[in-house]
Amino acid sequence: MTAMQFDARFLDRLRDAFAAQLPGFLPVQRWFGSKAHRIQGVELADCVPVKLQQATALMAFAAVRYDEIPAETYVLPLLWAPNERRSEGAERARVVTVPDRNSPDEVVLTDACEDAEFLSMMVRAIQGGISYVGSRGELQANATTVLAKLLPGTAEPPAGRRMKGEQSNTSVIFGESVILKLFRRVTEGTNPDLEIGLFLTEKAHFRNVPPFAGALEYHTREGKSMTVGMLQEFVPNRGDAWRHTLASLGHYLSESFSRFRRGGDSENELPAFLAGRSVPADLAEIGHALEELIGLLGRRTAELHIALASGDPESDFSPEPFTAGSRESLKRSIHDLVVQNFGLLRAKAGSFPDDLRELAGKALELEDDVLLACHSALDRGIRATCTRIHGDYHLGQVLFTGDDFFIIDFEGEPARPLAERRAKRSPLQDVAGMLRSLQYAARAALLSRQGPFYGGDRDSQILLERLAGHWQTLASARFLADYRETAKGASFLPADPREFDALLRVHLLEKAVYELGYELNNRPEWLRIPLRGIQELAGGGRP
Repeated sequence: MTAMQFDARFLDRLRDAFAAQLPGFLPVQRWFGSKAHRIQGVELADCVPVKLQQATALMAFAAVRYDEIPAETYVLPLLWAPNERRSEGAERARVVTVPDRNSPDEVVLTDACEDAEFLSMMVRAIQGGISYVGSRGELQANATTVLAKLLPGTAEPPAGRRMKGEQSNTSVIFGESVILKLFRRVTEGTNPDLEIGLFLTEKAHFRNVPPFAGALEYHTREGKSMTVGMLQEFVPNRGDAWRHTLASLGHYLSESFSRFRRGGDSENELPAFLAGRSVPADLAEIGHALEELIGLLGRRTAELHIALASGDPESDFSPEPFTAGSRESLKRSIHDLVVQNFGLLRAKAGSFPDDLRELAGKALELEDDVLLACHSALDRGIRATCTRIHGDYHLGQVLFTGDDFFIIDFEGEPARPLAERRAKRSPLQDVAGMLRSLQYAARAALLSRQGPFYGGDRDSQILLERLAGHWQTLASARFLADYRETAKGASFLPADPREFDALLRVHLLEKAVYELGYELNNRPEWLRIPLRGIQELAGGGRP
């Protein structure tokens, strides 16, 4: 079988292979987002061939059907190559095998994202505006003026290296020039990551996002479109803010723990700290540098929201009043989210370990309280505007360069429908997301710091919990203070402190319930964090 013999009969066999093999393949992939739901069937929706020098790639679109939730479409870049051309990791990258009608052997299709030539071809396609035709649609590539500055003329892209630790997408860095993001789960319509990236680059000129350079889009014969990939300038960095915060917070916990164990100027310092009455001055100094960075993050977040609210009237980026209709829409969205994720928790709680099952039971008792708290807060008027927002804002969506932050990944929460992710909402949803992320960081650092090094006794655990809680309180307050100061006077901020607090609490609850569904689907071992968050927030505590 030669590289381009992907005829109709082969595609029929490929459809059969998808139906038989992908229900087992998909749930174990990191980028597959519906692990908690049973796959009912998988169909090959389209297959777009991409000719390489000695092989053929197939941009396959898989329609995945479930028993309980709407169908989803996933993109699987596949590669068929002669044995001698396959990479050493080809067997690990195997996706499906297809019977070969001309021989007893099977055609092995591997993940094309493991192939350097395929990845370079995607960048070259964007450079040249090349299109590839499938049986039901067309893959179209296009570039912005930014790309010509990054890769002048017909210059070959530098060698690509695939990023590790990804989840919902596949990203490849080419030298120090550009980064290609291939979306795995795609939806009809323009991906907000592309839409917002283009606006912030070409209209708002916001300097703390990677400039947008080009896109890959799939268009069907019926006029439907999906965003398959996007190209951006690569921003050299020291990793995301999540990793930096965990490292800095770990140092803070270690130093502070040792400080109390050594003793201080007064034997009453530790009891006073545990009782929440006072904090030694040198302890406050330990976390000062990290607190300053959290303040900078608050300012950059406010600047992002100001940029997103700067669209011309009648554009997709012009602010709109937070009306009674806005409040009702948010109520419905939260109601649906609560019913869905609490229902999923109820269905799975019986299989949890005893301590987690008890925690889940306490959270389930608060389902009506969560709904009541959100509805009550939204019954009052909110004098502010709604704008486009990030939509899935947390420490992992921010790159740390060493002295500044760049904000990335504007897709929105992947479990939400595209229309919701594109909708204008209060920027306080992003603020709530970052505040929840700071709590995640505190809990994650706390878990990693408990153990034999600290003695493992109950007193040590209590001290560590108080230290982590103390840091979270300071970090959250600093983030909020710098955010509000920078955004002061913006139309999207409620001027009345009561309205501000009420709307922020609604979004904190909404985010905690979203996290509940995410952890049930992806990281059950992290369930304790949103479960505790729901308990704290539904009990009426202030953010």
